[in-house]
Amino acid sequence: MIYFRTSVDGTMNRVVFSPRLGTTRGAREIQRQLVYGYGCPFCRNAVLFAFLTPQKISLRKYEESWVVNGAQQIRRVIPGENLDRDTAYHIDWTSIPGRTMGIERVRMKNHILPEELLGKKDAAHQVGARCCPYVGVFSARRDLLIKDTILMGGFSARELGEYNLPEWEQFVELLRVDGRHFLLEGIGTLPLVMVRSDWVDGQKGLVHWRGVLKPFKKPKPTDPESTESDEEESAEDETTEDTDVPAIEEPSEESENNDEQDS
Repeated sequence: MIYFRTSVDGTMNRVVFSPRLGTTRGAREIQRQLVYGYGCPFCRNAVLFAFLTPQKISLRKYEESWVVNGAQQIRRVIPGENLDRDTAYHIDWTSIPGRTMGIERVRMKNHILPEELLGKKDAAHQVGARCCPYVGVFSARRDLLIKDTILMGGFSARELGEYNLPEWEQFVELLRVDGRHFLLEGIGTLPLVMVRSDWVDGQKGLVHWRGVLKPFKKPKPTDPESTESDEEESAEDETTEDTDVPAIEEPSEESENNDEQDS
């Protein structure tokens, strides 16, 4: 099993790798300092976590993935003892320069979407078990988490450039009222943003986010040529108003009497 543990005083978080039944031979419990960690309340899996470790840890003897089908029925999936690739997780280990230590990042496939798959229709259909009807995204930066959430449902990055990103508080309120996304808290600076996988498959975010982001659309740039033309027309109008127009003199009574005598 893989689970998270927090010290009594709340100052230390650890990930615990406990050998599952039948794999105790040559396996021992391992604990590592946790950087961040998130578990899904629906499928009961540790879906995203990172920890410090001097060398990469294989999950083959520890993983017990739970799969939730469309009818919300849960069954346990235990990877085959002799199949290293039979896993629901993607693992990435990176050494830390100048230290005899590295960081291992673990992501559940088809549950937490990597950046390169955001917006693609088959993003939630990677090779490996789909353990839950929900998928999500994560970022250590708020602005990137907002952007990736919008792109997750099929909204294009090109069109997103036409909008100003909402502030974090505004974004949280938008998620709260849309009834589709929800925030999944864990051990970390920011939550996961989750949504049903059929939202991703159907690319429903395009129409949805166009409506939601309408108040955040950037104003159209002013055409310089049009501005110059308007200024010229305004200048002509002012010139016309300032020009003195000769006054028309009304005929005098004396002039009218002279005209009558001549006739």
